[in-house]
Amino acid sequence: MAELVIDTVSSHLDTVRQSARERLSSDEAEAYLAALTTIMEQAAPDEASGESPEALFGATHGLWSFGALRRPGEARLRLYQPEGAAQGWTSERTIIEVVNDDMPFLVDSLTALIADQGHQIQSVLHPILHIRRGAAGERLGLAAPGEEGALRESWIQIQLDCIGDLKSRAALETAIAAVLADVRVAVADWKPMLTRLREAAAALRAVAPAPQAEAASEAAEFLEWLAANHFTFLGCRDYALSRGADGATTATPSGGLGLMRDPSYTTLRDAQGRYADWTPEMDAFAGDAGPLLILKANRRSTVHRTTHLDFIGVKRYDAEGRVIGVHGFIGLFTSAAYNRSPINIPMLRGKVRRIIESAGLAQDSHDGKALAHMLETHPRDELLQATEEQLREQAIGALHLSTRPRTRLFVRRDRFGRFFSCIVYAPRERYDTALRMKIGEILCNAFDGRVADFTPAFGGDNLIRVHFVIAVRIGAEPEYELETIEARIVEAVRDWSDGLREALVERFGAARGAGLHARYRSAFSAGYRETVRPADAAADIQKLEAIGAESPIACAFYRLADDPEHRLRFKLYRLAEAAPLSDVMPILENMGLRVLEEHPHQAQRRRGGETAAGSSVDVIHIHDFMGEATNGAAIELEARRAVLESG
Repeated sequence: MAELVIDTVSSHLDTVRQSARERLSSDEAEAYLAALTTIMEQAAPDEASGESPEALFGATHGLWSFGALRRPGEARLRLYQPEGAAQGWTSERTIIEVVNDDMPFLVDSLTALIADQGHQIQSVLHPILHIRRGAAGERLGLAAPGEEGALRESWIQIQLDCIGDLKSRAALETAIAAVLADVRVAVADWKPMLTRLREAAAALRAVAPAPQAEAASEAAEFLEWLAANHFTFLGCRDYALSRGADGATTATPSGGLGLMRDPSYTTLRDAQGRYADWTPEMDAFAGDAGPLLILKANRRSTVHRTTHLDFIGVKRYDAEGRVIGVHGFIGLFTSAAYNRSPINIPMLRGKVRRIIESAGLAQDSHDGKALAHMLETHPRDELLQATEEQLREQAIGALHLSTRPRTRLFVRRDRFGRFFSCIVYAPRERYDTALRMKIGEILCNAFDGRVADFTPAFGGDNLIRVHFVIAVRIGAEPEYELETIEARIVEAVRDWSDGLREALVERFGAARGAGLHARYRSAFSAGYRETVRPADAAADIQKLEAIGAESPIACAFYRLADDPEHRLRFKLYRLAEAAPLSDVMPILENMGLRVLEEHPHQAQRRRGGETAAGSSVDVIHIHDFMGEATNGAAIELEARRAVLESG
């Protein structure tokens, strides 16, 4: 298959080269073909194999032509619909093209924005080209990597499903321009932000008041750990604090870097729900004892990932240990931060140790190791933001699920009431997108909020854990009962098989019912499950259990609650082969019944008992008939059942 794709690409490129030589002047063709080689060397083969040579020429030549002029330090952007002569090629797709100084986060920021706005990406080209340019930004030609004076540029072409509405196109272009500007300032100020973070860590060690010295030292170590590729810094701002005669705190912002260069760019909301520099969260932090604040911001990132920004506040002290300011940093924890064991992370390792000790467990005991593992795999945001008491409750509750797996819900409201962190454990075999959306809807209704984020985690056991973050209105105080919400989730997770188990236990007792459930839980088709209630399936199973090589047939007459008295239903169970209707119909007619409906089903019963392993099964056919008395008279079912079933 891979060889076929490579051969197709090679054939397409030969055609594109021929087209270039025929359509372009010799100088233009030479420059374009050199760029084409570099562009396609960096493209995924399937990006070209699915395109016609004509479309491939139009796309690559269009991108090359667009990048003919660009001043260093500026981004060139266009979003257009190729419609023939004006663009030199025709396509039903909407095209985004960007030529920019090469820097991190360009492609992932753009594709995240596009996906977040609901557009479907069909193709991406992203070559890194080394370009020689003149004083006005005009392209002089390709350069070799590392050539003196050459610019390392990121050339991006993204093809989308057609956006026919001009306003929608214009809005997307505006959003892309804003993202490109955000990426540029975040990358440009990365090193100054790191310097400020390290200065904040050093100051914590030097001037934190004695009662907070140990916590400040641990916080400083955590900040240094962040700087070692564990946090993507996107912005920071300093706040100088002063208190008036009335005790109110006044914060004066200064020194914005990255996204926070813009004085109007803030990430937290005030009591009225407006974005603001100083919010109740910051006021509470300034007055508490801890040197460090970690929380989720209200604003979502436009750089790298479209998730809520992480906010880290660091106190500034004067020589007397008084809080005189706060450093505020925004960004995103990196994948390395999420994947690393918390026992190797400053601040978190102390949390984990104290939680295990407070649970009364020795770290080298079985339960102590199990609890440590539970904490190591716990949602990292919870470890960073939850209190030790909250984490202990969550971890010990999750630990108990290893011995009795079941659906559970753990809820934590963040310190400032802006989010509800909801951890849901559910059977792994039941989890799909529909169930995740159903659970999210239950949580949103319960807390009068919206799903800000969700993260599923598939472990090695039979439960899946999904961490939902539900954002609520500022100042909202939703009333809720945890048990009620959990019961709704349990009901959402339940399926037909759960009802079957309950019906079998009720009919046969706990031990026998559980064994029959193991034997028959996968026996019935989707059509059977949709039309037959679990209680009625348990009655069918009682009949199926009576069928074997010596007694291959069983039957049952019954009536539904809303059936009229002249109507009767009849089930025929037969091992191995379906019953020919030509044999069954005369018997029923001879009994004075006219058949109105017949619904056939199959059951695949494990052979060899309730808990037998292996794939050997018996196929049993279930014919479900509905009939009525030919004379319209009432049928005395209870009085005649034994006679009917024996007949």
